[in-house]
Amino acid sequence: MHHDLTDEELLKLLEAPPRYKAPNLYDSELDRLITERGLQTVRQKRQQYFWKVIIGAIIGGIFGFVSSFVAPSIVFQLTLLSLAVYFAIGYFVGSHRSKLVSKTFKSGRHDLTLKMLPDAISWNTAWYPLTIKSLLNCQNIELNLLLNEGRILELEAHSRFLMAHINPARLQNSRALPRLQNNIWVSWMLAGRYLEAAEGFASSDLSKTEKHIRTIILNNLALCQVKGGDPKAAQETLDRAFAEISSQPRSPVRPNLEFIQATVYVEQNNLGAAEAAIDKAKTLAEKIGNSELQADCMVLSGRILSKQKRYDEAELFFKSAIEVFSSTDNTHYLSLCFAMHYYAQMLLETGDEKSALRSMRKILEYTQSYQQREENTCERIKQRLRDTSKIRTASDLITLGEREPLIELGTADN
Repeated sequence: MHHDLTDEELLKLLEAPPRYKAPNLYDSELDRLITERGLQTVRQKRQQYFWKVIIGAIIGGIFGFVSSFVAPSIVFQLTLLSLAVYFAIGYFVGSHRSKLVSKTFKSGRHDLTLKMLPDAISWNTAWYPLTIKSLLNCQNIELNLLLNEGRILELEAHSRFLMAHINPARLQNSRALPRLQNNIWVSWMLAGRYLEAAEGFASSDLSKTEKHIRTIILNNLALCQVKGGDPKAAQETLDRAFAEISSQPRSPVRPNLEFIQATVYVEQNNLGAAEAAIDKAKTLAEKIGNSELQADCMVLSGRILSKQKRYDEAELFFKSAIEVFSSTDNTHYLSLCFAMHYYAQMLLETGDEKSALRSMRKILEYTQSYQQREENTCERIKQRLRDTSKIRTASDLITLGEREPLIELGTADN
């Protein structure tokens, strides 16, 4: 157990670059269950749609029969009209609900989005494939909510479940594939599996990928490369990404690219250029209200100031970042670990070994608590998959909203 480590062992961990990984719990059993249930729900959807066609035909027949007593010549037209109305109601209600969910999500009202999303997904699933566009939109919002909440395992499980819905013969040409693959690799990236994630992102056929997805993939690849210790490759990827958005000054990816650029400069010890890039990233992050990206920038600023021996200033940045990451229930597991690790390294440099060791023990306690929560999540997903009556859509695999809190951390030196 981590809490049994001696001070000497903790110091060795602290003197090395931070290397933290979330547990890889997506095992062969989970993959088998997801594939089986995914294919099963595809068959169920087809059966549901078949019966809707039958019901529509019956309704049309009834209208036609009734109308035949009045005007036999328009039986066929009324039958077609009733069918059109029947399916139009299904389509337009689904589309309307999807648009409302999308509007609510974009406005940042995630609590309300969570309340509206189940009904929207349920309706659009019931009318699939007529409402496939609306369903995909709702599922994409759901994936974004998983990402926002840092639900790494659930993000991968959800994406793989949706991939199981795609006909294997059409999988490679599916427009949904790049997005779903990106989600899986993002889950690896958030888990600290940078080399594996980088291989995934690098394997993408960008020529067949939509432009906005292409930029996101390049952004993610660059982040994995610099985090994986290859700033040179990251710079090459960044150059490609910046070229993609050269005509889009307000691209939503730009703040992240500027942050990654700053990180590359820090790794290259080009501190002046790093500070300029951080300022750009921080300004853009403030405009879009991305508090976690702002906190990431604070950590980089703290690292730069530490390198410059400006420890008092660095401490303020580290503490502010740790407070942000802690106040959001640590949605992105690694961000807090890295922030506390760099802060502990700074404390060690200033001679405060006691506080540095205390910070390291808190990090390790947190990682244990996080791992236990992920293991509980994995078992819950498997239990749901084993009970076929509980799984109709990918949404049934996950639980969005509040989770049990992890250990209270506060600031690192308390």
